[in-house]
Amino acid sequence: MSEHDITYELDDRIAWITINRPERRNALTRHNMSVDLPDTWLRFEADEEARIAIISGAGEFAFCAGMDVKERAGAFQRSADGGASEQTRETRVSPRANGVTKPVIGAVNGVCTGVGMQIVADCDLLIASDNAWFSDARTSVGLVPALGAAELARAMPLHEALRLIFLGRHGRMTAERAYQIGFVGELVPPGELHEAAEQLARTVMRNAPHAVRLAKQAVWESLDGGLADGMANARAIAAANPTLEDVREGARSFVERRDPDWKLR
Repeated sequence: MSEHDITYELDDRIAWITINRPERRNALTRHNMSVDLPDTWLRFEADEEARIAIISGAGEFAFCAGMDVKERAGAFQRSADGGASEQTRETRVSPRANGVTKPVIGAVNGVCTGVGMQIVADCDLLIASDNAWFSDARTSVGLVPALGAAELARAMPLHEALRLIFLGRHGRMTAERAYQIGFVGELVPPGELHEAAEQLARTVMRNAPHAVRLAKQAVWESLDGGLADGMANARAIAAANPTLEDVREGARSFVERRDPDWKLR
């Protein structure tokens, strides 16, 4: 695992999973997405002492600011120049993508964007600080949020998911709006998020573990009809995306802090 990027702490049967890159607003590297988070979810699933997980971001300002575009800029340029796309290497950031059957709470503090949205869309319960906000900036740097779009479309009303995706970094959803549409189940002041998430977890744990896990299985499987084909198609779309010139330009403009000059119109 990357040194301390994703932390796992067990406290009285609650697994606290923390994205721990506050200096980068908890943006995720490729290694975090393809190795660290999958390993952490599998560790939680196998941990016989853990009954429920709470995932959050380190610091006060961000849950997860998406993919670390600065770290990925070089790879995008190699892909646009004709090199092999690294997107074919599977990234599995969410509990559902890693086959987690135990309940998972997402505790959203501050910014949640891009791949962070993929994580929270697949959590079972969401609680957020009332200053949190959500967006998906990937279309603004030339990336197709194919997997994220497929997950968001079943976690919130379709037009709300499309609004986030189409507006990119030029639009955001407030915590209050996320609560209004049922995407987030509870809002609390920022300083109370940790305590509120723990209280929610302990309330869940008052119920029979096997009943909770089987109920989760029944609910999620009821939503999976047609999803496998949809996700396979989304993966194919995502795999082709990094080969486009606009991906290189999107990453370069982000690093240079300027508006991108898109080639594809």
